[in-house]
Amino acid sequence: MDFVKVLRSLEEILFEVLTWLVVYPRQLWKIVRQPRRVAAQVRVEVGKPLEQRYTEMISPALFLMLSVLLAHFLELLLQTALPKVQMPVTGYVFSNQKALLAYRSAAFAIWPLAATVYLLLRQHKRVQPDNLRTPFSEQCYLVAPFAIALSLGVSLLLMFEERLQIFAVVLIVAASAWYLGVQIWWMGMRLD
Repeated sequence: MDFVKVLRSLEEILFEVLTWLVVYPRQLWKIVRQPRRVAAQVRVEVGKPLEQRYTEMISPALFLMLSVLLAHFLELLLQTALPKVQMPVTGYVFSNQKALLAYRSAAFAIWPLAATVYLLLRQHKRVQPDNLRTPFSEQCYLVAPFAIALSLGVSLLLMFEERLQIFAVVLIVAASAWYLGVQIWWMGMRLD
């Protein structure tokens, strides 16, 4: 009996992961093209009961983690050599793929958290989980395309080929401009 439950759980996990292959690219494209619509959709989703949230999209924090994972996978495909660091802790992080992935996930998760805390402080609201949930969820989606583009750009810079470096700089500047524009709009909309 327990074996059948385990198989059914594995089946559900496999189905969920495979649907990401279809849903993730569409959702990423929608975020890049229509960040306002995605932010509005998040506000609707957060208002739903927990079991009914994000039925048509990947949840925000998971989406951000998948984006960081995608960026890391692209870096591995490019076979970018990471810089050698002599310091014990940072040397370990840069030499261990799991530690590097965990570090990047945490680093890119700080961006939505910082924007959310800044927003709440400007709104004179208490920084507590109930107030953090909606803006943090919106920010996770808005940071994801930037995380991919920035990581890919840095990886291309580390390849030290002139043509790739020019493309990398253009990619980083374009992603930064997009992210800055989205943040200016988002803060303005949320503070009004």
